[in-house]
Amino acid sequence: MKGRNLLRGFLVYGALAVVGSCKEVVAPVPVASVGLSTTKLEMVPGESTRLTAVVADDAGEPLERTITWTSSAPSVAAVDNGLITAVAAGTATITATSEGKFATASVSIEEGGVVGPAGGTIRAIGGVVELSIPAAAVVSPSRVFVRPASQFPANARLVPGTAFALSNSSSAASSTQSITTSLSSFTEPAMLTIRYNPADLGGKPESTLSIFALVDSHWKQIDKSDVNTTNHTVSGRMTSLGVYAVFVEASVASVAIDPGNATIGIGQSTKLAATVLDDASTPLSGRAIAWTTSDASIAKVDASTGEVTGVAPGSATITATSESVSGTGTVRVAAGAAARIRLNDGDGQIAAASSPVAIPPSVIVTDAAGFPVSGVSVTFTVTAGGGNVSGAAATTNDAGVARVGSWTLGASGGPNSLTASVSGLDGNPVVFGATAQKTSQPSGEPAPNPSGPPASISIFAGDNQTALPNTAVAIAPAVKVSDAAGVGVAGISVIFSIRSGEGAITGAVAVSDAKGIATLGKWVLGPGGGNSLFATLTGVSGSPLIFVAFASTNAPPPPPPGSPAPACSPGTPTAISIFAGDNQTAPAGSAVAIRPAVKATNSAGQGVCGIAVTFSIRSGDGTLTGANAITNDTGIATVGSWTLGSVGGNSLFATLNGASGSPLIFVASATPPAGSSVRIVTFGDSNTDAGYAGSTFVVSSYVSSGGPRMPASGGNSPYQLAGKIEARWTGLSAKPITAVNHAISATTTGAGRSPRSAPNAREAVGGVTRFEGEVLGSAYPWSGGETNTSFFPSGPIARVRAFAPGANDFAYVSMGTNDAVGGVAPEDIAANLSWMIDMWVNSGHAANHFILTTLPPGGTSAVPLTNNLIRSLAAARGVRLVDIAARTSNDNGFTWRSSADVVP
Repeated sequence: MKGRNLLRGFLVYGALAVVGSCKEVVAPVPVASVGLSTTKLEMVPGESTRLTAVVADDAGEPLERTITWTSSAPSVAAVDNGLITAVAAGTATITATSEGKFATASVSIEEGGVVGPAGGTIRAIGGVVELSIPAAAVVSPSRVFVRPASQFPANARLVPGTAFALSNSSSAASSTQSITTSLSSFTEPAMLTIRYNPADLGGKPESTLSIFALVDSHWKQIDKSDVNTTNHTVSGRMTSLGVYAVFVEASVASVAIDPGNATIGIGQSTKLAATVLDDASTPLSGRAIAWTTSDASIAKVDASTGEVTGVAPGSATITATSESVSGTGTVRVAAGAAARIRLNDGDGQIAAASSPVAIPPSVIVTDAAGFPVSGVSVTFTVTAGGGNVSGAAATTNDAGVARVGSWTLGASGGPNSLTASVSGLDGNPVVFGATAQKTSQPSGEPAPNPSGPPASISIFAGDNQTALPNTAVAIAPAVKVSDAAGVGVAGISVIFSIRSGEGAITGAVAVSDAKGIATLGKWVLGPGGGNSLFATLTGVSGSPLIFVAFASTNAPPPPPPGSPAPACSPGTPTAISIFAGDNQTAPAGSAVAIRPAVKATNSAGQGVCGIAVTFSIRSGDGTLTGANAITNDTGIATVGSWTLGSVGGNSLFATLNGASGSPLIFVASATPPAGSSVRIVTFGDSNTDAGYAGSTFVVSSYVSSGGPRMPASGGNSPYQLAGKIEARWTGLSAKPITAVNHAISATTTGAGRSPRSAPNAREAVGGVTRFEGEVLGSAYPWSGGETNTSFFPSGPIARVRAFAPGANDFAYVSMGTNDAVGGVAPEDIAANLSWMIDMWVNSGHAANHFILTTLPPGGTSAVPLTNNLIRSLAAARGVRLVDIAARTSNDNGFTWRSSADVVP
């Protein structure tokens, strides 16, 4: 071709020569067209490729001509003698011109870059996407296109504007481009960074963001993501090109517990596992799980580990909660092996001869811990009176109770007896007594007792005695059976049984005499300490009665039969000690079962008789009878009765002036009476113990370090929290409520004391923290150990209104204001509040019976930060939240919404 062009040029030259000789000139062959090797290019910044141009005449023959190269946008694509260099994303037109003829190629510079064996960094989409490739990650220069992804599965967790496709393919790339290496993966992991807009997160925390890759049409989280909340970027390692996006944290959709059903024994433990799942049933890791039990009296659960321990027979629902979503499982606690048998009901009845008693007798079978055992075979046998039974072979039910079908008394009037037996059990056999009454009396027989049916039972003799260990008490315990008019009822069987002390009895079934007196055969005390005895007549007032005795090496030997009563021990009492009746529980408004008793002793440890001991109410607003008691011949003084007052802690003084140990303190817990609804203890600082009477600031907790201070036995102020709760509740419900205000101004959530010596929440006195003493009722009545007499003129304050919370009770914790103002870090405040939740839940209480509050405005930036943490803590732990800041402030607790506003 070139030779042909040269020949054509020579002929032209020859023609010119001829013409020249004739004075004529012939023009050069004109350029008819300019052609390019390609008319469309797609490149990435940093890439270079060469275009070639062909100049031709009208016959299409190439010509040797000068070509001029230009770019319409040199800042996008530069050109130098056909070598095109991509500068930045955009479009440009490359023009090759020769003698007025030209050709163009469109160049599209896409987002991305070129990477070679030396590694490098590609920044694209205005810095939204950054890809850092280490050295040796690729073997030859390769280009990477970065485009917003257009096709991918929709997902509610995908952060808008963060899905990008990384590839090395160009839809219009031609073979003339210099970089043609196919790149799909890196030999060393590269770091991909994607920037996000916090406004697009839907309220999810930035710290939980992660990068996902599109794998086989499904989104899959890459191994590890790092979040920079300052730059709002997420980075993660990737080894291949593909589609990537930023995802928010998955919400918990369900919680599954494994195993869903479990059976354990009392005292045994099993650990449940909880799997947290998203809406695609994919397991989620790293989520906080809070465990609770429906009944801690049956099965308690560790709030953080899910370890369940059997407490008593029955079934409990165990709940695992994560982000307000819960799953449940059932744990059944089985009783131990049958160990004891005792009377349940049906004893001491009266029926016509040859007739069945009204209540078929029953027994209860328990394990060694006293819990009922089901499935135990019990045999009932008539042992006296000539009657008969049906259903003599009975099996205990789920409550451990086995009941005879019926018991028909004998034809002759008088005592009848029935035994219930299970071989090998403690208490076997159980003996029931009944009285058969004849409708008419044969000639010569005495007339029946003119009394009515038995209505009550009372102690007649033998209570509060002392004897040497393993020795019988001097006076055999005796009771009196009376009818509704107080007349003694004869022929009634009373059952005596050991309650405590490992003693022994004979003549356990005692039949009342003509005066209604039923006397135990003999009571031998155990090896030492307190002993007690039951006297039972089912269905009558006063049953069961409790006799108490004390086995002591200082006790005088029992007198010989028929000897006179012993004289008083000589000397002056030097000490007083609790003998019986401490640490009891009874419904509010009811008397405790065991009457509090003390023992007065001389310097030799002998009981001193005839000494006056004064009993008095210390707390709880209860009532006493027989408050001025005289010690008996063994030095025992017993109060007449103690009826508990307000729900919660009650306490009693026993005073013997001048004696060591005086005054003694008896404590008891009053449970809510039937029909009561709820109890709540409010715990905190000035948020809780202070209110406003008009514009006057009023401190009104009886434990507050400010004044005026309420009396411990007084009612709640209508200005502080407990009083507000009572007033609101009364307006909504007819059921009663008990609200206790435990709060001290100027205190914090941590340990130590306030400047006024008031204990902070985690400060311990006698090994018990203020939180435990006031909220959990530990070591009742707990003292705060206050020392500043300017604020606590009467010395340390006993928390006598505290109560041990039950399943229906609540704790209201409003603390942190003093911490924030005093410079305590918000994270430390949240940690202390979390500790309180742990203490509450680990004591077997439901998390949703714990109430947290945000802080009211405090004029410091720490308050909004603390409020955010408190809200997160409440959500994570499943406790309730009262958002005080939201009600009183427009800036999350920094300033008040109104100068006239107060904590509602």
